[in-house]
Amino acid sequence: MLNTPEWNVSPSYSNISPRNLRTQADVLSHQLVDDVAVMLVRQFSVYAEANKARMAEQSGLPLSDYKALEYIVEFKTLATGQLAQLMNLSASGVSSLINRLEAAGYIERGRHPLDRRVVAIMPIKEQCEKIIATRQNSIKGALELAAKDNPNQVMAIYDFLLDSMDSLKEGTLEWLESKNQPL
Repeated sequence: MLNTPEWNVSPSYSNISPRNLRTQADVLSHQLVDDVAVMLVRQFSVYAEANKARMAEQSGLPLSDYKALEYIVEFKTLATGQLAQLMNLSASGVSSLINRLEAAGYIERGRHPLDRRVVAIMPIKEQCEKIIATRQNSIKGALELAAKDNPNQVMAIYDFLLDSMDSLKEGTLEWLESKNQPL
């Protein structure tokens, strides 16, 4: 958390780059850690959401449908109640969303593998890859550029994200399971 009284203070990373860092003390400086936290928690989240709006528009999907599709692709099998929980939708709202995605050929319904009483939603791989691949390609291009300048930087990002994703996924699964919805 930034040690400033102002909410909208931008990080001071404009003068910091891995190429300018000289010592481990520089890397672990309090300001650098604060800046990375702001970039990840606030700025990255905001721009990732804005990018989703752009990608949804380019895909010809409403933003809510695009976001739901991202969840369904990532989780591979989602109970309808879990999708409602993730999207903060009512039962009728999620039903309508699922109907649209199913009619468009992006998903299919079936029985949940862990509880046959529960309706599950699964992505149709061929259809979903077209949409998700576009977003991944833009990020991949940025990473390839970074790897040319500093491959160790990309490895550090990979290690950080790998550790973070496990924690985020575990927290999400615990939250979903706490609502008595099978995954």
